[in-house]
Amino acid sequence: NRCNLACRYCYAARGNEDMTFETACQAIDRCADGPQCGVIFFGGEPLLRKDLIWEIIGWCERRDPGRFHYKVTTNGTLLDAQFLEEADQWQLQVALSHDGIREAHDRFRVRPDGGGTFGDLLPKLELLLDRQPYAPVMMTVNPEAVDRYAESVRWFGARGVQYLIASLNHAGPWTDAAFRSLRKEY
Repeated sequence: NRCNLACRYCYAARGNEDMTFETACQAIDRCADGPQCGVIFFGGEPLLRKDLIWEIIGWCERRDPGRFHYKVTTNGTLLDAQFLEEADQWQLQVALSHDGIREAHDRFRVRPDGGGTFGDLLPKLELLLDRQPYAPVMMTVNPEAVDRYAESVRWFGARGVQYLIASLNHAGPWTDAAFRSLRKEY
């Protein structure tokens, strides 16, 4: 539940709790069936516990080498070259949460002091795409910023994003006018 941001539409419970290594292992043991199994790290902000990510992946590979595949979804603020190098070694796919152009992104994805994170993520996006060219970008479309949707998609394309997952914030205050704007943006 821990996160270093205070995104205005966050659905996660805020707190200081982390899943323990033991709980993660129990969950994987309980849910892993079939020849392949995916393990996804998200939160909160999973990169607050990079050590735990590597510990869990190492355990999975010792337990059953090659059976698991891994993904992490991050707000990107803690992404660095060392983490991406290790991600490559473990074949960990990194997905970046990013809501598009500055006007859309900074309206909701903010630090605890209320400041936007768009500027912080520009070099992180470049770093990620340099290491993982097909890394997914997870974009949340909010009704208050829906008029920036198409512009944001173009912005991502101009930066080399090849895999964009756009999801509507279903908990947002969608009005008839916002839906008309969404239709126009599509």
